[in-house]
Amino acid sequence: MLSNPFEGTSTFYNKTSGALLALLLLSGCASFAPSPGAPEWPVGVEQCRELLLAQPGDGDAMTPAAGHRPAAQPYFALDSLHAHFAVDTLDHAAFSEWKAGVVSHSWEELAAHQTRSHGEPMVSSRGCLVQLAQATPQEYWADYAREARDQDLYRDWQRWAGLYPLASPVVTWRIRSAQADWRNEYGGPFDGDGVIYRPTEAHDTTPDHAQIAEWMAAAYADNPLGLPRLGAEQLSVLQALHAPELKVLQGSEADRLGGVTAADGEARFSESSALAYLDHGFARYDDRYLLQLSYTFWFRERPRPHALDIYGGPWNGITWRVTLDESGQPLLFDAIHNCGCYHQVWKPDRHLVRTDIGREEPLFLPLDWTGRPRLTLLPGTHYVRRVVSAERDPEDVVTERQTYAFRPYDDLLALPDEAGEYRAVSLFDDDGLIRDSARLERFVLWPFGVQSPGAMRRNGTHAIAFVGKRQFDDPLLFEQLLEPN
Repeated sequence: MLSNPFEGTSTFYNKTSGALLALLLLSGCASFAPSPGAPEWPVGVEQCRELLLAQPGDGDAMTPAAGHRPAAQPYFALDSLHAHFAVDTLDHAAFSEWKAGVVSHSWEELAAHQTRSHGEPMVSSRGCLVQLAQATPQEYWADYAREARDQDLYRDWQRWAGLYPLASPVVTWRIRSAQADWRNEYGGPFDGDGVIYRPTEAHDTTPDHAQIAEWMAAAYADNPLGLPRLGAEQLSVLQALHAPELKVLQGSEADRLGGVTAADGEARFSESSALAYLDHGFARYDDRYLLQLSYTFWFRERPRPHALDIYGGPWNGITWRVTLDESGQPLLFDAIHNCGCYHQVWKPDRHLVRTDIGREEPLFLPLDWTGRPRLTLLPGTHYVRRVVSAERDPEDVVTERQTYAFRPYDDLLALPDEAGEYRAVSLFDDDGLIRDSARLERFVLWPFGVQSPGAMRRNGTHAIAFVGKRQFDDPLLFEQLLEPN
């Protein structure tokens, strides 16, 4: 990466920074020699390239945690969805849509970095991303996508150094044993007090199934990649409609749902308001792309019951995900803890578990409810131990009812400092981890090639298997796990 020409220039970080960079872009700057593997840039486009490579700030503009970054153009970030397309086979309309998706994701990452660096995103940078995307030939994009598909979240050298072939049978046995216990305990009964958290987001009218189906049909028809991209308002309606309720059994203050804020230049857990951080993506299943809605919740910690406990530590949380069918109705549900651990899948009986998954499977559970789900979480561990219809859940252990509000997941990448004394900060470090959340289990599970097992991490960096390889954001995940029937 180029050195930062603005380092130490405090005036750059004032409110005029966007205008200064726009002026720099218009007036021109020194030419930049393309890196190996980069196209020959037209005059003017290379000015954009230099501008993006000379990002001011804390050095994390081009972190790998945001997705694959081509060495020749590290200001672009290819997430797993766009990486899996065979780009060289796309026609003009599909390729244009594909590039627009890459630019959108790359801009989200860059805007968050710029907000952390000097307080606001620079609109001129988005224009530069668009220019560079258009100037990059399709064959280069195809190479970038292939490079991204060749990467994963596992360190193969670490597996071999840790004697993975010898350690994996032991861990396979332990995982299967734990899943059998979970399956036996699933559904309760449960003792102790519980707090129910309901979503506060509501819309004036709730669309019926026919209206939602019309939205989805139009979204599919309008997208040459076959991705059902809804408008912002329609997406918001569906996110509110499918948001779960949580029943959190209480054992300590660690069982109070909260949110994330920042103070003194550091991200901190806050109990001032209960929040769900919303994200969405797409999965391919049964030869169609399906919309996925995800809801991430945070707790202060997973308490350690004793000094030898290897799973507890600061920060804990779960991500609940809803996969919608083509008509916009729930098809599948799954959940992970925010470390990527404990993957659970709720499926109807008609979807069969594949026989070639490998030695480590998720915990498959029956999808036997309708309407808004209510998740029962155990105290301390926050394991999901029951999911039923919110309208039919027995509430014999409920002592309190609260609401939670919605926030965009991207808010976690640029948290404003409460006191206003620092620029915004990210909950995650350059590797996508919450550094303070490291667990002792990372030493036990080191041979499996996952960076810091047990630590909380950001979306897009969740490895969800120790034996074999599997990633939560893989758009082909359900095709690897299930067969429609």
